[in-house]
Amino acid sequence: MAGAIEIHGETMIIYEPRNHLEVETPKGRASIWLVTEYGPETPKLFTCIIKATGEIWEFTNDKVTATDNRTFGRETKSLKSCGG
Repeated sequence: MAGAIEIHGETMIIYEPRNHLEVETPKGRASIWLVTEYGPETPKLFTCIIKATGEIWEFTNDKVTATDNRTFGRETKSLKSCGG
C-alpha cells in the first residue's frame, strides 16, 4: 500500500510493504514497517520494528541489509558476492 503527499511542491511517498521483510540494522534484527521516499536527492527511510525490544527506529538505506531467506534464494554468501 502506498500513499503520496505533496509538500512545498515536492512529492513524498510512503509505502507499507505487503510482504514481511526482515533486515539487519545497527540496532539488531528488525522488520520493515514503512518505507518513505522524499525524492531523488534524499536517501530512503526505512521505519523498522526492532525484534528484541519492540522499539521503532528509522534508518537510511545504507544502514539496512536484507537477512537470509533461502525460500527466495537470498543467503549471506550470495549477498556478499553481489557487493552487499
